[in-house]
Amino acid sequence: MVWLRGRDFLMIRKGSFMIEYVNPSEYKPYRLQCHNLLAGLPGKMKEQGISCVLSNTGSMRQHLITRSLSEPMDFDVNLVITYPDILVLNRMVGTREFKRRVMEALRELMGEVPGFSRMEDSTSVITVWDEKERFKVDLAIISTNRAGQAVILHHIRKEDPEPDQYLWQIMPDFSRVEKKSQSIPSALRGYFRALYLRKQNDYEVREGRRRSSYEIYRETVNEVYQLALSKGLLDLN
Repeated sequence: MVWLRGRDFLMIRKGSFMIEYVNPSEYKPYRLQCHNLLAGLPGKMKEQGISCVLSNTGSMRQHLITRSLSEPMDFDVNLVITYPDILVLNRMVGTREFKRRVMEALRELMGEVPGFSRMEDSTSVITVWDEKERFKVDLAIISTNRAGQAVILHHIRKEDPEPDQYLWQIMPDFSRVEKKSQSIPSALRGYFRALYLRKQNDYEVREGRRRSSYEIYRETVNEVYQLALSKGLLDLN
């Protein structure tokens, strides 16, 4: 497979990056700290009649933890609602109130688990920072609509006096992304890691901000999957 070590692969690898991979020996203690914080969240939501589970994103499962040279490392975790469905949930508490309850439960957990300092509510995630700001955890609230589509709870800010909106927005089906990811052959895994990091840096340069790890992970999976397909490297039987 000489082409994997050729010009295109080297073009992806070369250059000075503002974002770099973090060694597992460094990030694992922080990931454990995140787990200790979030592990109690499903139980607190269960007390309110809402069942949910925690799920690491593909980038976290694949050990693609990155860090900007100017920012701490970040961990992406999904809070996946399994009961009730979103229409019933909306009637029970409404999207705004549900987001508030999740954040209130997180505040309680921050009081019980030492090492975390503050929480922020952004468009698509709730961010919790450790007290020394070495890392942060981005928690997305995910569910499935009655058509079977994956949806994410978005907080859309409006100009005063118009009230903010909290809406379920359709997102790419992450189960399909994971199926594609698992089918990528080992010969392309090094290329995959290099391309993922390159995309992280390219978006940082072009947009002046970091895109979500999941968004870049999905984009990288699709691109490498298509490359593997074009090279006849996939077992489609």
